[in-house]
Amino acid sequence: MKVSFFNRDGTIIEDYPDAKWTFIDNPSFVEGAVETLKSVISKGYRVIIITNQYLINEGFITLNQYNDITNKMLLTLRNHDIEILDVFYCPQAKKEECNCFKPKTEIPGLRRQFRGFFAHYTSCNIVN
Repeated sequence: MKVSFFNRDGTIIEDYPDAKWTFIDNPSFVEGAVETLKSVISKGYRVIIITNQYLINEGFITLNQYNDITNKMLLTLRNHDIEILDVFYCPQAKKEECNCFKPKTEIPGLRRQFRGFFAHYTSCNIVN
């Protein structure tokens, strides 16, 4: 099985200046994102979304706000017949210098979150 990792903000849904995220209630999709995901899935890939969400620990948004936006995004994608295998996120503030914050090449913290997935996939790529 093949898997493709997509970044969430700025790749699938719009990204905003940090302070503006406080007021975002609904995700707005990047032009072409839905079509790109459909194309990748049609080639036999499963999709996992990975995302830095330092906004949580830096106090711009709450975990509930993050979950609400993510759940709305996933619902919209399901309505377009796009199944997302899973979503992994890093909530640590930038100053925390954690191991799961992208774009670290090894992203060991995120790998710990999806350790069981790697044994099942024959091909992986990251779309950031």
